[in-house]
Amino acid sequence: MKTSLKIISTAVLGLGLGIPLSRSTSQEPNPPSNNSTIEKGGAKKGDLLLRENLGSVYSVALTGDGKKWIEKQKDTYQKTLKKQDGGLIDASTFLSESDRKILDKLANESGGIGIVKFTFKKLNPKENGYQYALYADYHQDGLEKWYISSSPYYTDQFPEDLPPSFVSFGIWKGTKDGGVDKLIQHELKYEKIVTKSGEINFDYLLRMIDEAKESRKSELADMAKIKNFDLPKNELIGYIGLADSNLHNDPVLSGIVEDVGFLPELMSKAGYNFVTTKKGRNAIQVMSDPKKIVEEEVEAFRKRGVKNIYLKLSSHGNETGTYFLGKKGYNIFTPRDLIDVLNKFQDCKFVVTTDACHNGGLSDAIKRYKDPSGQTGRVYLFAQSKISGFNQEGRLKGTIGYADIKFLQIPFGLVSVPALYKAQIAPKVASSYYDIFFYNHILNGEPYGRAHLKADEDTKKIVPCDANGTKSTPNGGITTSMLEQGNSIYSL
Repeated sequence: MKTSLKIISTAVLGLGLGIPLSRSTSQEPNPPSNNSTIEKGGAKKGDLLLRENLGSVYSVALTGDGKKWIEKQKDTYQKTLKKQDGGLIDASTFLSESDRKILDKLANESGGIGIVKFTFKKLNPKENGYQYALYADYHQDGLEKWYISSSPYYTDQFPEDLPPSFVSFGIWKGTKDGGVDKLIQHELKYEKIVTKSGEINFDYLLRMIDEAKESRKSELADMAKIKNFDLPKNELIGYIGLADSNLHNDPVLSGIVEDVGFLPELMSKAGYNFVTTKKGRNAIQVMSDPKKIVEEEVEAFRKRGVKNIYLKLSSHGNETGTYFLGKKGYNIFTPRDLIDVLNKFQDCKFVVTTDACHNGGLSDAIKRYKDPSGQTGRVYLFAQSKISGFNQEGRLKGTIGYADIKFLQIPFGLVSVPALYKAQIAPKVASSYYDIFFYNHILNGEPYGRAHLKADEDTKKIVPCDANGTKSTPNGGITTSMLEQGNSIYSL
């Protein structure tokens, strides 16, 4: 999804208004523990007892509010499957009027690179819900059809339409039987399709189509073995949830703290032992240097014998980092910051997740990271978008989250009467598409890695958005889903 903040070329998710900072937790960790615990008093062997001089960690318990939040995620999921109001909107064929005009101008434009010839076409009648398509003719290797949609945005984000630099299109691979394979998709940025001189950049089109196909090959090959990954259920997991504080001035971020705050409750319900360093605080609203916050939290966990760290970064982002709005501007968690944290705490294992667009540049950092600890899989990154792509906030079908009705005073004889000038209505924001699916797969008993892969596939079917998972090794990161624009890493 996109935001009107120019500094961040696009955005991430949001939820409802009235967000609590966190939810209450119990005072003692769950019984399963890691080997760093000690026995004290008359405790049975295996009970978790912590050194008094190091303080305590606090187990995240499922609260009444947490149960209501989980039921909301389950309800949205079920309504999505049934295509009912209150479920996620199928935005795979989304097309704005302004983008329709752009595609009308592109229609019948043709040209090529090498042996491949491209042609934009307007389809009449529509096919599979699409009005436009890009044909790629490989001559002896056959003809491919790629259906075109808009990358969805709404009037509560851009009341005066999307800035040209933000315009992007989704492409979806047509099948030989006349259908569409929505698991093979990519995004095209309009400013890269058409050069400043007004010519079509056919080299860019070819690279994006190749990336779409290789990305799907990478997911099926799963060289990072994401499907085999799970968080430990017999060890404590230290949760660090960082959320943007700009809750009431951004329709996308309006409910982000709720998501961050309730996630560890959901994971605890699923059998994982999430703990925090402060009682009653699951989400941290970032008002200062996020790197310092992360380092202080990790150090506090280490002193308490907890060396499994789950870091969730929820905010807007671009290739340079994850952006958290503070009082004096943005507090940025950069890819370099993440590498510094990983190097500083080499005795800890990390799972890092982000919903930031372009994954905050983190996938490229982990891909290039040669882990000095010598371990394979010490770090896993789960990102909801590629480094070259957007993430999409979920919007709910048949709901209204924003309405702005404007009237003009029209002279009528000696009096003026109001006449409707413009009505801007946007559907209600839920979590991200990915999160709704991921939560429900976890609740249905899927291990973490499989839940991620299933959520990725579910998301692809209804919105142009592509998640990925990356595992660290001493020789660089291994990725499931090809990540880098113009630079395939499928051969790793």
